[in-house]
Amino acid sequence: MPMTTATKHSQALALARASMGNAPWSDRARAIVHAVGAAWLRLLAWQSRRATRKILGSLDDRILHDIGLHRSEIESVLHDIDVALSRRRLRAIHPAAAAEHRSQRVRRRARTRYDAVAGHRPVPSV
Repeated sequence: MPMTTATKHSQALALARASMGNAPWSDRARAIVHAVGAAWLRLLAWQSRRATRKILGSLDDRILHDIGLHRSEIESVLHDIDVALSRRRLRAIHPAAAAEHRSQRVRRRARTRYDAVAGHRPVPSV
């Protein structure tokens, strides 16, 4: 799978943050670097959505049907791609937060399976 520009930039940003360690930067400078990096990633995501929308929009209905899509689902596909990319970025930039999110998801899944096996109705999480 070829590496996209957004993926390359995310990896470079993660490496730069890891190599900074305890560099004597002020909090304001770190905030500026973070804001510029976040803006850059949003721009790349927007360009990617735009290109994907243009490509999928140029296909006729028969080809869209062949790949399992309807024209009305294009925006939904773009949203799903955004969600997947944001999760990947979260794992690359904040591994501890991603691990905590993953463990919460696993606990929720296990609780649901237990309730299904035991015959209990699942209790909505708060």
